[in-house]
Amino acid sequence: MGSANDHRRALSIALSYLPLAAEGECNPSHYVPKLSGRARDFATWALIKHLRRSGLAAMIERHRAVAALMALSWVGNPE
Repeated sequence: MGSANDHRRALSIALSYLPLAAEGECNPSHYVPKLSGRARDFATWALIKHLRRSGLAAMIERHRAVAALMALSWVGNPE
């Protein structure tokens, strides 16, 4: 079992947009791995809002077509 310091080092996040905790203050990144979930959620929402239904459908179709091509290439080359 690791020490509290090992746990803190494993979960710590140092990003330029996150404020540093003052000496003696609790830093949330020392305790939970998902610190910026809302920021990622906002970026996803903004992309969906920008693409709208038709743009999102087109992007999904392109990704589906690429996945199908990859699957075909793997069937012919089972390494």
